[in-house]
Amino acid sequence: MASKFGCYDWNLADTFWGNFRVGEVSDDTVTSTLFCGPEAFRSCPEGERHGEVYANDYLKVTAACLEHRIDVLAYRVDECAAFALDYERMAAAGVMRGEWLKELEGLFHDRALAGRQMRVPVREGEQVEERIEPDAEAFYRRIMKPETPASIGYFTDVGHSEENLAKLEGLLKGVTLLVCECAFLARDQRKAGLSRHLCTTDLNLILDRLRPRYVLPMHLSKTYQGGSHPLYAEIEPPPGVTVLKIPDRLTPRPIMASEVPKPVEL
Repeated sequence: MASKFGCYDWNLADTFWGNFRVGEVSDDTVTSTLFCGPEAFRSCPEGERHGEVYANDYLKVTAACLEHRIDVLAYRVDECAAFALDYERMAAAGVMRGEWLKELEGLFHDRALAGRQMRVPVREGEQVEERIEPDAEAFYRRIMKPETPASIGYFTDVGHSEENLAKLEGLLKGVTLLVCECAFLARDQRKAGLSRHLCTTDLNLILDRLRPRYVLPMHLSKTYQGGSHPLYAEIEPPPGVTVLKIPDRLTPRPIMASEVPKPVEL
C-alpha cells in the first residue's frame, strides 16, 4: 500500500479525503498503519495489536496465515450478539414492556450492562410495580432470546498440508457459511498439489474437520469451464453440511455482423 500511494503526486490532497487503515497480519499479531488522505496519504505507524484484524459493534474479523508457497490469509467474520428479547420469558416473569427497554438496549450496545441498576415495571396480580434490578446484565440474561450469531469463513489459494488444515480448523471450525476454493477433480490431485491448490478429495477432508452449516465451493479450475457438475458430484459433505452451487459461467458467443440491426432511416 505504501508503494502504491507513493506512485502518485498528491499535490491536490484535500481535507475531506478519507484515510486507509491497513493491518499486516503475521501469526497472531496485526501491525497497523494509517495512511492519511489529507496529508497526501502519509503513512503513520500505529503499532501492533493481538487478536482481531478488525472489529466494530456489529462484527469482528479474525485471520490466519496459510501456505501457498507464499503467505496467504484465511478470514473469519463473526456477527456480534444481537439484542433480542424473549417475550414469553418476560411474560412468565411478569415483566412489562415499555420505554425502559430502549434504555436496556442502549446499555447492551454500549457494553455497560454489568453492575448497572435498572427500574423495571413488573405486574404483581392486578398491580404494576417498579422493581429495582441490581444487575442489568444478569436481568437481561433472564429475559433474552438465545440466538447463535452467524459467521462466514473464507479462504482460497492454499496448499493441502496438515499445517494448513490445523490452522483452518482452529480458525473456521463450525462457521455458518464456508466460502472456499475447490479447484480440481480427484483425478487431478497431483496437479492440485503441484500448484498448491485443493481438489475435491481435499475439500471433503476439510468439510469433515470444519463442519460448517453451508459450504460454497468456488475458484474452480478453467479446465472445467464446460460444466462443473462432475466436480460437485465428487463433493461428499458430512451430515448437517449443505453444499451451495455457483451457477456455471456461460460465455456468450460473439455477435455476427449479420445480426447487428440496421439503423432505421428517418
